[in-house]
Amino acid sequence: RTINISQARMITSDKLSRVSETDFQGEKGLNTYRGDVKVDEGYYSPAMGYITLLIVYPINNETFQHTMRLVYNAGNEGYKAMYEDDGYLWLELYHHDGGDSESFLRGAYASYKIDERSLGVTMTDYKGLKIISKGIDSNEPHIFTLDFAQ
Repeated sequence: RTINISQARMITSDKLSRVSETDFQGEKGLNTYRGDVKVDEGYYSPAMGYITLLIVYPINNETFQHTMRLVYNAGNEGYKAMYEDDGYLWLELYHHDGGDSESFLRGAYASYKIDERSLGVTMTDYKGLKIISKGIDSNEPHIFTLDFAQ
């Protein structure tokens, strides 16, 4: 697949990080990332080692800093209880709204570098990704499934 980027304003890049119980604690922990968010589309580039996602989230004012974190949860916090042994690599997406209120939805592309060694995983061992997030306009978590090309 080819991704044609027509607007560079709403793109970010980060590293997929491995987290444990301690990453959910404290005033800057993932426990403070309570903003609504979901993944609308996703692409995986095995040659480059990147996941690119179209992330949708509510926003009201562009002066607030919104932070997204895509993590591999090695602990037992977060959405870990929802994981299934189904051949997918389960990841979690968290959104910190920076104190912004919800007014309208915005979509932004985010690319995450996958360092298999630091995560302790081998991507070829999985048939795809399942990404869990809080969801939008619902108290139910949203699960996005990305199947790898066979």
